Order: sequence, then C-alpha cells, then structure tokens
Amino acid sequence: MVASPWSILRIALLWSALSGIAQGQDTLRSIVFEGLQRTRPEMLYRFLQSQIGDASDSLVQAEDAQRLQNLPFLNLVQPRLDSGGVLCFTVQEAWTRFPIANLGGVRGNFWAQLGYTDAHLMGRGIQLSAFAQLNNERLGGQLYMRAPNLGGSNWGATLSLLRWASTEPLFFGNETVFYDYDNSSAGATLLFDRNLEQTWELGATYFVDEFTKDERHEGLSTPGTEQARIPKLLFKASHRWGIVNQYDHQFQGWDLVQHAQAIRDLPNQSWFYIYWADARWFTRLGNSQRLNLALRLRAGLSTNTVSPFAPFVLDSHINLRGSGNRIDRGTGVLTANVELRHTLWQPWKLALQGVAFSDLGTWRQPGGELNDLVQPENVRHFVGAGLRLVLKPAHNAVLRADYGVDLFEPRQRGLVLGFGQYF
Repeated sequence: MVASPWSILRIALLWSALSGIAQGQDTLRSIVFEGLQRTRPEMLYRFLQSQIGDASDSLVQAEDAQRLQNLPFLNLVQPRLDSGGVLCFTVQEAWTRFPIANLGGVRGNFWAQLGYTDAHLMGRGIQLSAFAQLNNERLGGQLYMRAPNLGGSNWGATLSLLRWASTEPLFFGNETVFYDYDNSSAGATLLFDRNLEQTWELGATYFVDEFTKDERHEGLSTPGTEQARIPKLLFKASHRWGIVNQYDHQFQGWDLVQHAQAIRDLPNQSWFYIYWADARWFTRLGNSQRLNLALRLRAGLSTNTVSPFAPFVLDSHINLRGSGNRIDRGTGVLTANVELRHTLWQPWKLALQGVAFSDLGTWRQPGGELNDLVQPENVRHFVGAGLRLVLKPAHNAVLRADYGVDLFEPRQRGLVLGFGQYF
C-alpha cells in the first residue's frame, strides 16, 4: 500500500512537533536562582559552565552547583531542571556577618582581637574586616577590603591598612634579645581571575619597621641595636592554582599558592627577595564521610643574609603547634602539616571534630647553607591532638584548640587556641 501525500505530510508534521518538544526539554531556556536574600544573582552567572541555549547536562549542572557552593557566601546549592528548560539552583546563603572576638595563646604569648567582618558586602562577595588586636599588651589593628570581580569582570582589587605591634625575640648567636616591634603599612593589590581555577595578584605596600629593645633589657649589655626605624617598599606577586571543594565542614581537592616578594630598604637602597609556596591536599575517607585527611606542604627561600630579622619563623600560630611564639628564624623553610579530622558529633547547625596532627619543620639558618635543612639540630617535630567546634552555616567559622608536644624534646609543649582551621 502506498501512503497518500496527506498521510506523509501528517507524519512529517507530527515528527517535527515531537522533535521540537524533545529539543525544548533538552535545551536550557532560562537559568534562575531560588533562596537568594543578599546575593545579586547577576554575579553568580560567571561561575557557571551551563549557558542558555546549551543542551541540558546533569553532570555539568552538578559541577556548577559545587562551584557555587565553594563560594564563601553560599552554604548549600542544589540544581533542578524544571519543565520548559528552566535550570533552577536552590541556594542557601551562608552567614557572612560576624563580630570578631578571637583570642589565642601559647606559653609566653597571649593575643586577642575585637572587630567586625562581612564576607559578602552589598551582596557582591566583597570582604570587609576591621579589628583591633592586643598582642602581649601591645595594641595594633587592621582595616582590610577585598573586592573580586568588579563590575562582573575578571578583575578585582584589595586595600589594606595595618598596624602590627608585638614583642619579638631576635637571635644573636646563642643569645636572645626581645624587641618591641611595630609595623605600620598601607597596601593595594590588583586581582585577576584567569579562570575559576587560577587567580593572579600583583601589589605594592609601603611600610615602616620599628624595633625598640624591650624594657626587660634596660641597664644590661645585650647585642643588637637599641632602636631602629626602617621604611620599606614591598612589591609582590601571587598565583593560586587548583580547586578545593567544600562539603559542609569537610574538604576535597587541592591547591597550590605561590608568593614572590621584592623588598626595597629605602635608607640603604638595597633589595631583599622572598619566595615561598604552599601546597594543600584534602580527601574524605570512609563510607560514613566522617574522616577528612588534610595535608599542607610549605617550602620557601629568601636572600641569605646574616641578620636577626630573617623572614621565616618557627611559630605555633603558623607552622608548629606547641613550639611557642617565634622561637627561631631562618632564611629557608620546609614544613609539613598533616591532620586527620574526625567528625564526632553534628547536631543541628554545629559539628564537633576531633583532630590528630603532626607538624614537622626545618630551617636554614641566616647565612647558612641549603644542607641546614637536613641537619638534625634544625629539625623540629610536634605531634598532638585537638578539637574543632564548627558553625556549619558559616564559612570557616571554627573554634580550635590544639595541644602539641615536641617528639625530640618533650618538655617543649603548649596549647594553641585560634579561630578558623589551622590550614
């Protein structure tokens, strides 16, 4: 039997209609966000791979949701494809406005901060923070603003005003001399997001270093200048590469951050150079997803001059928990920090983590050789345990307490308190 022309036409029209319906279901006609309160929706589109007119792809949409969830002002993002090709992201915003009320300390060094921070100013991901800090009864503070993706572009900027005041131990051979140290600085940085995995920063800072011998040395004969005031210019470049995905209070992924600095001593018209890099790696373990393994490796070198003002420090706040406040300095550094974080309890919007850690570090002495890094007398290894109280609706809102002990010298030990994960 031969079909009539009218039958062929009806079949063709039906096929065309069905194809159009199928295409309409598979093609993204619109992208919308639900649940936004402060966030401007237009600033979120740049983080999406999904584009209007693309074929719907659930894997790409899941990746987009994770990219959005990694932003510090979004806590939970879930994709959904509605009829008519509407891609909807249901968003739960993170808490971003907080008072700064931090304190921490190890033996011989107590510090406290009081201020305010907002990680999502004007709903555009702009970070603004201001705080006063008391460090061993010396007052300092900072005003800082970071505005990424200005006007929805790949460009951004930072501005910073800082006054740091502390009491610093400086080392002259076997003798330790304490100085009241003040650093006053004003700096600006230009940001460029090459893509979602890479960010470049270029900046400059004018600062003044001031050193005055601590009053405990009054009337004593000690090495080192009595007082110094040194204005300097600092030029810096940074590069971040990698993606660390956030799943509630746990992390998965890696990143590498490199820093290069050139410092001009204005009175002496001399240059000083510093380079260091931090590599981090995170993975979740076990079927329960309660275990999170975290690793940080830091390597750095600077101009190798014989000076008590070497840039790399051995410090509980930075690299070796339990070591104390800046107990050594060097012109080269190699440290490895390992943490095994175990979620013990997570009621409602809180989580309690137990942490076992190992902090291993070695230094090149000022004026020394690279093989200083492998000399046993320069190696320190602290191990210990701690607790984290996590406020899950906020980004990195973590109260931490760690107790570390030196494996080589068990008498060297200490409690370290702080805000935020150690790394």
